Amino acid sequence: MIPPRKPFRQACNQCGWKSPIIQNSDCIIGYYECCPKCGGKLEFKDLNKFEVAIQYLKQAL
Repeated sequence: MIPPRKPFRQACNQCGWKSPIIQNSDCIIGYYECCPKCGGKLEFKDLNKFEVAIQYLKQAL
């Protein structure tokens, strides 16, 4: 089995849209090829530990 990728964030440089992605398996769900708001190119960056903790808390609530 392929291990899940580290948590990352998709962000658009043009309009500022962003979306964190935290995988629980080797299947990526919620991934966009281009910005859903403006159609711009997305940049991918790893989340830091604080951002990961916030996302887990949001999912729990």
